[in-house]
Amino acid sequence: MNRTLTWIALAATFTIVPFARSAEVEALLPAQTEQVVHINVKKAFDSDIVKKFGLPPLQLQLEKKEAKDFLEEIGFDPLKDIETITMAIWGDKPPEKKGERGTPPDTLSIIRGNFDPNKLFTASEKYAKQKPDVLSIVEEGDCKLVRFVGGDGKPGFAAVADEKTLVVGSDKTLVAETVTAAGKKAKPAIGKALALLIQKQDDKAAFFYCGILEDKFKSIPEAKLPPLPLGEWPFEGGKINDGLKNLSSMAVTLRVGKEIFIDMALGMKDQDSADDFGSTVTKLVDLLKTLLPLAALQQPKLQTLVNEFNSTVKTKVKDTTITMSLKLSAEAIGRATGAPDDE
Repeated sequence: MNRTLTWIALAATFTIVPFARSAEVEALLPAQTEQVVHINVKKAFDSDIVKKFGLPPLQLQLEKKEAKDFLEEIGFDPLKDIETITMAIWGDKPPEKKGERGTPPDTLSIIRGNFDPNKLFTASEKYAKQKPDVLSIVEEGDCKLVRFVGGDGKPGFAAVADEKTLVVGSDKTLVAETVTAAGKKAKPAIGKALALLIQKQDDKAAFFYCGILEDKFKSIPEAKLPPLPLGEWPFEGGKINDGLKNLSSMAVTLRVGKEIFIDMALGMKDQDSADDFGSTVTKLVDLLKTLLPLAALQQPKLQTLVNEFNSTVKTKVKDTTITMSLKLSAEAIGRATGAPDDE
């Protein structure tokens, strides 16, 4: 089980609520997809909170000469030309021996927006000649792909399917197959359970994550809880492990506007495991409500954020699902990050 997924699952213990307008299933997601991350970039960039706290530092980076020249060369403006990013995740194997790394999951990202295929490919060929160890052009069947090496030293592959679709993935064959499928207007091929989970999400949300996680945590080591500054943990570390091992699905949604709404739903194996893990989640939230004010005493700028967390976070168990919700305002986020107040 990869570390990122473990943290997503633990974070899931901090958000949740019923969902709104039905999201569509991305047609190019591969059949083996187990988890989906969807980012509505346009929706996020149009929100008041992102405009205030996210865009200014990003704009500074994009205005630097090197970045500006490169973006002009490929005919691309990331602030205007990206609409959505949908990432499929599948696979991964836990380490066989203690201290070893497991096999990371495979990924495929579908980026929807406005692209200039000719400019992108011409720029890729140019940089491939300048830095062949980082970038190169490879062929897979009838498809030409850009092969790149990421910061982790592992290769990735990218190709423009059309003026509206860019495909990026960890497997060149699948990237090429996805480009071909895009031309044929493929229908969704993912599993029914995951498709239904996606369709429960809000299509206007800035972000959502959906995953079918049954048996994903069956081999994780028992959680070792760190000592608390005051008192004792209200449950044993094994309670977290038991809950994760009985987790069958998870969905996390982030809505942004003048406020941030975080919703999450944990689908459990059965009613008993939902009740048991729901109790653990509630105890953890209650513990946070006690500890966070202590942090605010040391960092007064966190006070508004802590107050909002304590007053808005809610958990609930219904049938086999644990839900949780949280709301944070722009004012609380601004004070916590030290951003100046509006005049």
